Amino acid sequence: MIAKIMKGSGFKGVINYILDPKKGTELIDSFGVRTDSISHIVQSFIDQTKLNPRVSRVVGHISLSFSIQDSSKLINE
Repeated sequence: MIAKIMKGSGFKGVINYILDPKKGTELIDSFGVRTDSISHIVQSFIDQTKLNPRVSRVVGHISLSFSIQDSSKLINE
């Protein structure tokens, strides 16, 4: 497995990147986030950042790349 960790300050770019239809990604779970549209997902995260205004780099994205040999173990449950 290879992990890539990125930090930033804007949600729109990372959410558009993650949920790009060309990637075939699937949102498998959420709690406290409106998921009916990308703009609502972004706004949900922005609203949550207002709970702690001391944090300046509010975006964290961890990308995991798994070995093809692990594909039988990876399920969306």
